[in-house]
Amino acid sequence: MIPLPPAYKHNAKYALDRLGLTSVVCLDAGDLASYNGTSQQWTDTSGAGNHFNLGTTTGVDVTDPTFAGVAGAKTGNEYFSCDGGDFWTPAGAPTFDDTWHRDGGVFTIATVHWCASLAATACFFGNANSGTAEGLRLTRALTTGNITLSMQNGTASQNFNAPTGAVLNAWNYVAISVSENAGASGGNLLVNATAQAFNPNLTTPGVGNPAAAPQIGGRGGAGSAQPFQNGDRLAVFVASAQAWTPAQLASFRDIMRTRFPGL
Repeated sequence: MIPLPPAYKHNAKYALDRLGLTSVVCLDAGDLASYNGTSQQWTDTSGAGNHFNLGTTTGVDVTDPTFAGVAGAKTGNEYFSCDGGDFWTPAGAPTFDDTWHRDGGVFTIATVHWCASLAATACFFGNANSGTAEGLRLTRALTTGNITLSMQNGTASQNFNAPTGAVLNAWNYVAISVSENAGASGGNLLVNATAQAFNPNLTTPGVGNPAAAPQIGGRGGAGSAQPFQNGDRLAVFVASAQAWTPAQLASFRDIMRTRFPGL
């Protein structure tokens, strides 16, 4: 096989292919196949067609994140920046996350983001937009930057809290995998180089679909609850219906580090 150009090896889709991993969402601000620099859509390169709009609609509005860098350059300078009220909403009606908060849920979420402010909680991904509404949220806490996965059944929330947090004013790799029925080793979190295993078993899992459509950079739906903070950046977002092993979480980070030094 003819070797691929080194620059190509920096994008998220290549990393997945290289590691033999599949995804249901693969968004990369530096991959021209994912974002052309002007579109209102962040294109999913997984092949599943789970594209996301910048902001609430297909039109330009105040909820749109702002693209920075050169389209397709695949460096650490390509990303979306947020102003405290920006997020991404589905371009269609996705179902890829319908079972993640239920008994037997299996998934992975991996992100590369710049943490600019810890003044408020920020949500990487959510489909439960209020209270204990059925679904899940992956958040970064105010002040500490610690990562929390909240799994909700409509009346109660079960939280898995990490003792480590995102680094302020730096690129961060935050990735979490869950196999709900796998017991003590069924949950794995990697925040930069710090790994944590946890038991993701749900005592009272939800049984219905999520309360809201999935949202990146917010808690779900079309609103802006817990959006990315002012100055925060998002460069890569990947979601998989597989539960990646600790080694796979780390290997994906290693490939992303070729583009984001210090990650």
